[in-house]
Amino acid sequence: MIKRFYRIKTSRLSVRKMKPCSADADFISSLWQNGDVMKFVGFPEGIKESPENIIRITKERIKKGTEHHLIIERKGKSIGEALIRYDKKDKFAETDVKLLPKYQGRGYGIEVKRVLLMWIFKNTDARGVKATPNVKNIASIMMQEGVGGKRIKRIRYEFPKNMSSFTIPVESYLYIVYRRNWEKQKNQNPP
Repeated sequence: MIKRFYRIKTSRLSVRKMKPCSADADFISSLWQNGDVMKFVGFPEGIKESPENIIRITKERIKKGTEHHLIIERKGKSIGEALIRYDKKDKFAETDVKLLPKYQGRGYGIEVKRVLLMWIFKNTDARGVKATPNVKNIASIMMQEGVGGKRIKRIRYEFPKNMSSFTIPVESYLYIVYRRNWEKQKNQNPP
């Protein structure tokens, strides 16, 4: 189990725990159906996931207690999602950030990534935080490097054969922000 996540505010955004309710599920469903949002994670036409199934998945995640599905808001309007996973065994967390296209390129991704790192390093004993941006997703790569992420290796993910009609293989880089580097950076550049 990882500590509960409630809400974190930045100067421009709010990141809160997703609720298993229709408003949040409707938003996530529309986000996932957007090919511009999902193309870098292997779903060039988006992924059709019903709000009801998203509610079910969210409830399972809450019960499992090893990840947080989060909603990113600007002025009370949902503009994206974030995910925090934590593996207590290997002591590594993982993050993912997705924004609606109209909110991309404004620095919101790096703003969210910074608060996720801050929360993870304050509330877990994680040695580091992983992310796997697509090799073609320059904005996500810049986000990982902008928060001190180190490129470790290139990886390829292929979906199961039964998903081949609506997915493409994903070439990505593994980035890790190590706790020791984050702490050093934080101490050199206090807020």
